[in-house]
Amino acid sequence: MTAAQAIALCDALQPNDYAEAIKLSWLTTLEASLYQEIIAWHADAPARPAACAPDTVLQAGEPYSSLYADYLAAMMHMQDGEYERYTNAMLRYNSAYCAFAGYYNRTHAPAKARNVHY
Repeated sequence: MTAAQAIALCDALQPNDYAEAIKLSWLTTLEASLYQEIIAWHADAPARPAACAPDTVLQAGEPYSSLYADYLAAMMHMQDGEYERYTNAMLRYNSAYCAFAGYYNRTHAPAKARNVHY
């Protein structure tokens, strides 16, 4: 899924007036978080992703890509002060995030252990 596809899905599910640039900045934050918290800890980790552009291929593929639309919806609801809707969107996001993290950790070898010196 590309960033443009994630934004289009979110817009179809949650019509809104937020600019694409704002949604791309939210996706950039999410991609950095996914990389830092999950992907970077594995031996085959790709380079850290740059800022999202509309044609950027996002890291969490199917069937986990729903996390992007849920995250964007949550950010919009938070900005609008719709906290019940924010909570519901974050619950869906967290479910997809945990499923993606579990899948990625099961299917990618961990990075080589680092020695800790005191």
